[in-house]
Amino acid sequence: MSTGHVHLLQIAGPAGVGKTTLGWEISVQLRQAGVAHVVLDSDELDRAWPLSDRERESLNRANLSAFWANASALGQSRLILVGVFLRPHADRDWIARALPHASLTRVVLEASDAELERRLRTREIGSGFVDQLRRTLDQAHQFRDRRRRGEDVVITEGREVRDLAREVIERVGWVRTRGKDPFGGRAP
Repeated sequence: MSTGHVHLLQIAGPAGVGKTTLGWEISVQLRQAGVAHVVLDSDELDRAWPLSDRERESLNRANLSAFWANASALGQSRLILVGVFLRPHADRDWIARALPHASLTRVVLEASDAELERRLRTREIGSGFVDQLRRTLDQAHQFRDRRRRGEDVVITEGREVRDLAREVIERVGWVRTRGKDPFGGRAP
């Protein structure tokens, strides 16, 4: 397990909402601003079948811990972790066990059902489309129910990924500016 502090940005939301694309764009903008970081899609932590829920959590925790041990050995202190993360308290729990010195900022992405279906149709071209669409819409409805109870979200529909990335970077505070926009031009 890593002993160094981890600034963890968790990007959550239903499948197809744009989490991975946003994570990549955040990475590009952080590189442009000279900010060291690591990006990991949580799908890669447990890409195995079959797994019980307990086995999945154990594999996620072990792989995240090992991944971060390697990244922190290189001097990294910022992690962008992309995934559905539908159960915020339970997910925070296993992440805290894998990364006990992490400070977590959670950003939840949202889009309409119609937009999620449109995005999935371009991405899920195999036999799993119908099942994935059902799971995605179920996830989206659960996230919306949580938002009604106060969870903050970032709407992705109709927005440029570049602008979304800037907004999230500002929220997490990983780029400090002194009157200049780190992405070009002058800050307002």
